[in-house]
Amino acid sequence: MSDILHQSDFLFLKEQMIERQLKGRGIHNEAVLSAMHEIPREEFVSKGLVEYAYKDSALPIEEEQTISQPFIVALMAEALDLEPEDKVLDIGTGSGYAAAVLGRIASEVYTIERHKSLAESARDRFKRLGYDNIHVLHGDGSKGWNEHAPFDAINVAAAGKEVPQPIKDQLAEGGRLVIPVGPAPRSQNLIRLVRKDGIVDRENLGKVRFVPLVSSRGNENAGSTIKESGNQRKTIFTMIEHAAEPVQDIGTVDLDALMDRIGDSRVVLMGEASHGTAEFYDMRARMSKELIEQKGFNIVAVEADWPDAAHIDHYARGANAEYSGYKPFTRFPVWMWRNEQVLRFINWLKLYNDTQKKPEGKIGFYGLDLYSMYASSWNLRDSHMFETLEAELEYRGPNAKAVVWAHNSHVGDASATEMAACGEHNIGQLAKENFGRDAYSIGFGTDHGTVAAASNWGGHMEIKKVRPSLPDSVEQLMNQTDIENFMLPLHKNGHGPLTEEMMIARLERAIGVIYRPETELQSHYFQASLADQFDEYIWFNETRSVDALELKPTKKDIPQTFPYGFKSH
Repeated sequence: MSDILHQSDFLFLKEQMIERQLKGRGIHNEAVLSAMHEIPREEFVSKGLVEYAYKDSALPIEEEQTISQPFIVALMAEALDLEPEDKVLDIGTGSGYAAAVLGRIASEVYTIERHKSLAESARDRFKRLGYDNIHVLHGDGSKGWNEHAPFDAINVAAAGKEVPQPIKDQLAEGGRLVIPVGPAPRSQNLIRLVRKDGIVDRENLGKVRFVPLVSSRGNENAGSTIKESGNQRKTIFTMIEHAAEPVQDIGTVDLDALMDRIGDSRVVLMGEASHGTAEFYDMRARMSKELIEQKGFNIVAVEADWPDAAHIDHYARGANAEYSGYKPFTRFPVWMWRNEQVLRFINWLKLYNDTQKKPEGKIGFYGLDLYSMYASSWNLRDSHMFETLEAELEYRGPNAKAVVWAHNSHVGDASATEMAACGEHNIGQLAKENFGRDAYSIGFGTDHGTVAAASNWGGHMEIKKVRPSLPDSVEQLMNQTDIENFMLPLHKNGHGPLTEEMMIARLERAIGVIYRPETELQSHYFQASLADQFDEYIWFNETRSVDALELKPTKKDIPQTFPYGFKSH
């Protein structure tokens, strides 16, 4: 048991998991929900990660393997449509969590693990927990377990190019088989096969990401690697460098070509790969100024709480601007909007608005979030933010145009990422579905530098060193070009071959208000198709943290620092 969490804490987290991650995403099978409630997931994760046992993500275990996220375990269990008398084959035991869930529903579970140490620890764990209907084999999962075949259900927690024939042969009449299948490593489709009258029906259940299914003969089932050959890599770099528009200086870079690509778009969504990087904020501010001055954009909508942003809006538009003692952006994470980069943009916005004679010509600064939304599910929160954006556009009239500032994970189309496998959507996806070509999305990325972030939710801000990007990631691809900083058009009507290359699923990094470099792959990387996610990608090879502001309550400095009432460090 964790030194941090007690049994009551785990029970609360488990119930939250069931309500939000499972029921909230459409898991309705009562037997599956009951099994997930009974099985203590904290017993199946590494000791150092027990506090994340019910987090909505996969977690690392020994032998460089993972324990699948709760939703995927539940999705696969529900797809197996188990009955109490069923006999189940489970391939890829790992820590044994999925086998334990299946064993709470079915009569017998036969589970196979190719790593001896994992097989032995799972066997010991089942014995300690009293799960005596689960049988463990250290062996080649691609061959199945013919001694106990046929099976009423087969669960495969490792991916291959196709379903191994020995496994299909061990499926009983009327049996169900669920397996991730696909050519790309760690990005596949979850397939369900059902044997009826000797014929196997096939159904696609959606996108997933699993470790490869490795047989005793090698890695032929694992799918092709995304590591490019020497000539191919040169071709990719050449395409990127040919299409890239260098950014020597954010303040003076020519944005005319970008403005042409944005065209008549009504909504421009600007991302960030972290919530604490100066270059991302400065570049968004520069692009927003161009859109305001050249194209008549009159809304800046940000991933911030509505009451805080309203305070800024009153200041920027000259409404109710007297100092009231209210201090916005004082809740965690305070540095996300309370920094020099944002302050400079807000002061520019006020100066611009002061030149507008009519109220309707003034630019509004609006929040999309609410404090309570941090306790809601991802889909509820992003749906709310999108609905707020729609309301802001309606409020400002038929000619309204909005710039959106939010994290890449909010403004990039979620259907192009592994979020889709979790049943999640975001503002970017909703904008594309509702506005079509009138929505233009811009993502950001970096390789290394520093970032303002905390180690834990509610913790103090730290200036952390950003690790160089991982191999086979989007960031590593950009890092190896000969251009330090650039804008990269990805629109499908533009650079055809490059767009096709950037549609390949690769790892992509996301740093929020928390950064944990010690578990960077598990905590901050996900699979995504860049060209399907964004219309444009802006790259800064080396970046630095934002310049956070601290509270300065004296009124004499209000003209310089209002609407924050803060001074820089």
